[in-house]
Amino acid sequence: LPALIKKELDECNVPHNIERGKRHWKIFVGGVLCGILPMNGKYTDRRAELNIRAQIRKQVKKLANNN
Repeated sequence: LPALIKKELDECNVPHNIERGKRHWKIFVGGVLCGILPMNGKYTDRRAELNIRAQIRKQVKKLANNN
């Protein structure tokens, strides 16, 4: 996984896990799928990482508002 996403997951203080599919890493935060990334790292730009980071932050905020 990219360092940006690892850092975000480490800092979120919410239960998270990363599952390995056939071709993609699946990123779950609080039991909710927040994003997928190809295992081979072949996405064309950094936008995919930034979008997943935003989705992680959105889910963390949602979980914080529910508790």
